[in-house]
Amino acid sequence: MLEEEIRRHPERFRVLTGDRPTGPLHLGHYLGTLANRVRLQQAGVEVFLVIADYQVIICRDVVGELSRTARELILDYLAAHPGRADGNARANAIADAPCGGSERPWT
Repeated sequence: MLEEEIRRHPERFRVLTGDRPTGPLHLGHYLGTLANRVRLQQAGVEVFLVIADYQVIICRDVVGELSRTARELILDYLAAHPGRADGNARANAIADAPCGGSERPWT
């Protein structure tokens, strides 16, 4: 079972995850992903976080204050699990994925 393997050998695992900075984090983020990311970090799994701001630029008609929103998202993550961030949060990350189901070139 995966959970048992993580508990016994967390050093064998890495997680690449992230969010688009479309607005402030809320309870849905915590229940949906943040709590599990913190749990995995506490177990010793290396977790990498991508702030996918390019996806906001290519997927939204209006991006709003993207720099401020990305900065606040990073600060929210630091607050969710202080002492575990290594200073490698990156914005301007991934823009390869097209938006919307029918626009995917592989379907």
